[in-house]
Amino acid sequence: MSKLAAVLIVIVSTSMLVPGIFLPVMSLSNTTEIDAKIKSFSIESDKKERSIMGTVQDLYKSDRNIVATAILTFSVIIPFFKIILILLSVFASSPQVQQTMRTIQQLISKWSMADVFIVAITLVYLSTNQAGSTKEFEVTMLGMVLPVKVTSLIISELGKGFYFFLAYCLISNASLHFYRKSKPL
Repeated sequence: MSKLAAVLIVIVSTSMLVPGIFLPVMSLSNTTEIDAKIKSFSIESDKKERSIMGTVQDLYKSDRNIVATAILTFSVIIPFFKIILILLSVFASSPQVQQTMRTIQQLISKWSMADVFIVAITLVYLSTNQAGSTKEFEVTMLGMVLPVKVTSLIISELGKGFYFFLAYCLISNASLHFYRKSKPL
C-alpha cells in the first residue's frame, strides 16, 4: 500500500468515524394509539435519540462505569488509536518502527469491537421496531358499551450516526486487509 493510499484511507475512515460517534445512531419512541368507537388518537411520548458519546455520558451519569468504559474503549479509543498507528507506520523512517506499529495495530484490531457494536445496534433496531402490545376492553358509559383498543408501540429508527459508523467499520476492515497484505512502507 502506498503512503498516499494509506493517508487517504485514514482521512476517509476518520471522516466517517467522527460523525459516527457524535451523531445519533438510533432513536426510540413510544407511541400509544387509542381507538375507541367515538374517537381515535395517537400520543407519542419519550422519544430519545442516542449517539455513541451521548450513551457513554449517560452510562457514566447513571454509574454504569464498566459498560460506559467498554463502549468508550472499543468504539472510540481503539479506532482512533488504530488510525494513529497507521499514520505512525506510514511516516516512520525505520522499517523496524513501521513493522512494530503494524504489529501493534494488528494486535489491537482483534480487540476492536466496533463491528460487533454495529451488529448489536442492528439487532436492537430490528427487535424493537414496531414492537408493542395491544389491549382491548370495554367501557360502559351512560348505559352504552364502548369497545376500546389501546396499542403501545416502540418505534426505532436508525440515525445518521449509524450509517457513518457503519461506513467507518467497512472502510477500516477493508483497509486492514490491504494493510496486512502490503510490505512495510
